[in-house]
Amino acid sequence: MLKNFRFILATWILPALLLFYACGQFIHINKSHDKVVSIYQIYETSTEIIKSYISPPSKPDKEYLQHKANAELYARFPPEMFAFMKVVTAEWYLSISSMVCALLSLFCGILAQRFCLRCRDMVGHSEDGDVSLFNWFRNLLGWTSAAQLLFLILALLTIIVFDMLWFSYPVKKNETWEMVYIVGETLAGFIGVVLLCNLVKVADCLRLFTIQARVLCAIPLPEQDEPQLWQWLRTLCAEHDVALPDNIVVGMNSAYYATTETLQIKGGPRLTGVTLHLPLRQIATVNKRRLSDDVLAALGDIKIISPYDEQDLLTPWASLELNRLHSDDRLKRHPLADALLNPALTLCGLFLGPFSRAINENVQGQLWTISSLTIKNDAVHAAGLFSSLRYLATRLAQQLPHGGISA
Repeated sequence: MLKNFRFILATWILPALLLFYACGQFIHINKSHDKVVSIYQIYETSTEIIKSYISPPSKPDKEYLQHKANAELYARFPPEMFAFMKVVTAEWYLSISSMVCALLSLFCGILAQRFCLRCRDMVGHSEDGDVSLFNWFRNLLGWTSAAQLLFLILALLTIIVFDMLWFSYPVKKNETWEMVYIVGETLAGFIGVVLLCNLVKVADCLRLFTIQARVLCAIPLPEQDEPQLWQWLRTLCAEHDVALPDNIVVGMNSAYYATTETLQIKGGPRLTGVTLHLPLRQIATVNKRRLSDDVLAALGDIKIISPYDEQDLLTPWASLELNRLHSDDRLKRHPLADALLNPALTLCGLFLGPFSRAINENVQGQLWTISSLTIKNDAVHAAGLFSSLRYLATRLAQQLPHGGISA
């Protein structure tokens, strides 16, 4: 984690620098703001006291004369002076906003990093705990990474607006610096517009940790690859008057089911229509009769939304992993977006890392059991319908988190 320079830059160094710069702005403008506030208070107090008299007193006292002199003095101030006082007040609020945003950005970045470290230490104690931990922390990471980027951009915007206001008065008075003033304001405005446009990247941080589509670790089985399985299924559907599915996949989910939901195969195509999912784990242990019962039950209850085992990390893990890969490919074409969103991508990788190892440990033994199918690959066992389940298991292992699994 400490070796990722961009992550350290965006999470610690840049917010800390912005916080330091905003504090300098506040110290610089605070004295001027105190003077402005005192002038306003004296002017408003004196004006109100003078107006409170219905008519001037016949024998004005010293206090009345002082308030009258103050009101007359400040009433003669040129409009530019009052405009300058309003700008100083605005700059004072902007400096406070910059400090708050930079501090929140630094806090959110460090908090997100601590979440990743916490996950690393907690993953692997129990499968049920890993699932709840995954769903809990991915939401927290999405919000913290989005907040870190949001507050970072807001801090930059408030600092730029502060500098634009401060830059205008001392430079604009000097005619020889008029071109410098115009160029500086134009450049600052352009940077501000770019930062405003990049506020949409905050939504990308949230989407990065959101399960947007059902992604399966599965292998599609077209008829040209598995003609024996399709012929058996066609005969079975005709005998029981059941519609033939459009797609068949064999995957690591633990249930037989048929669904009309569009499914994204990890590293493969998107499947539309009716898709029949066959669990590799169960196929390794059942015969054709048991397989036909489970397949008919699945095709008789076609679901709109494909179910998945709540105790299985593969489906949510695959969805987030695909989000990360797609975001990484897109950012390579946009250097500025890469610089802004790289911390969120790094967080996603750090978050998925320990769960990847946990998934490997959970499925490694199940994949190794496929080696016994060479003995059971006969006319009665369900494995006899497939040309090579060991080959399918090897392809499935390539979709799983990296960990040296051999099938």
